[in-house]
Amino acid sequence: MIKKMTSLLFISVIPLSSALAKIGDCDEIQDGEIFYRSHSNYVEAYKKSVNPDSEEDTILWHTELFTEQYKSEYDPNIEQDVQWNIACVEKLTPKGNILTTDGKNRKFYINKHTGRVVYKSKQN
Repeated sequence: MIKKMTSLLFISVIPLSSALAKIGDCDEIQDGEIFYRSHSNYVEAYKKSVNPDSEEDTILWHTELFTEQYKSEYDPNIEQDVQWNIACVEKLTPKGNILTTDGKNRKFYINKHTGRVVYKSKQN
């Protein structure tokens, strides 16, 4: 009986942990020698190091998406990492913007040269 319950628990937890890992697993976008990546609440542009002795990337710009305007969405009594809203870079648009989406189905269009958010949609 215990072995059967343990197996059932193990089987039901694996898909959940795999799904949670994929939420924050965003691919980066390359445009020439510039790369765009996202992690948790930010998007950044960078150039990879050409020095084989250094793994330091050159950050061109770094933009936080969830700042003061979303402060009311966070509960100070809950750990911050539990409340993260993961942003993922999706693609470059013909107008030279980076389409980025988040876990709440909002879309952010970010100028690929400056890192400035040029448009963000409302929460669905």
